[in-house]
Amino acid sequence: GGGGVSAAARSDNTNEWRASRGDGIDLSPDLLAIVRDSSGFALFLREVALLRLPDIEDWITARSQRSDEERLVFNLNLTNLMTLHGLVVRPNPGSSSAAAGLLYRSRFNSAVRYSIGSMVLDLNTIEHALLRSKLSGVTFNYIGFIGRVVRPFPPTDPRSLMALDHPTPLLTFGLCAATVSSPSLFVFRDPKLVYQELEVLAAVYLGDNLRIGTLKTGSNSGSNSGSNSGSNSG
Repeated sequence: GGGGVSAAARSDNTNEWRASRGDGIDLSPDLLAIVRDSSGFALFLREVALLRLPDIEDWITARSQRSDEERLVFNLNLTNLMTLHGLVVRPNPGSSSAAAGLLYRSRFNSAVRYSIGSMVLDLNTIEHALLRSKLSGVTFNYIGFIGRVVRPFPPTDPRSLMALDHPTPLLTFGLCAATVSSPSLFVFRDPKLVYQELEVLAAVYLGDNLRIGTLKTGSNSGSNSGSNSGSNSG
């Protein structure tokens, strides 16, 4: 959705974002404990509690008055906020294996939840039943060997009023899971710019993580057949 950005403008914005984002932060257990015990975090908790007020629910569920861009910005920022909050209070204990790490993340996404007025939302629900609800009829949220079907809310559920009207594939690049491989944290402030910002974030992420090379099929096929036959026969 939304208008695209010219290649020149995207390149300028991408370079600006790369220069301004700074170095990543190592979310060690010691650092998270310091944050958890700080006066700033106590203030943060008081601010977050305001999301339970009926006025917030009335604002976000006023579907005829809220644009898709406004709901997109709200849900992206809410997801990233909940993720960082969850990491402070439910830090990863340190996984001994990849399977244990996947299990932690799956439980984390279901356990971290907020009350928005009278509505209760967890991370899985926001991403798959609200943000991605129009990408397919049913989303299978698959993390490693653990999966569950996340269906869009029925029209009778007030949470359905928070869902996007149009598919937005680039929203992936606006979601920060606070992992080494996830996109960087970004705060969306202007609904009018959200699609352009997602294009820039996608360009930054792919530019940093995607490498395209050429495969020399002739030489590889020869070396592979020799090594495979040798190891299998041995």
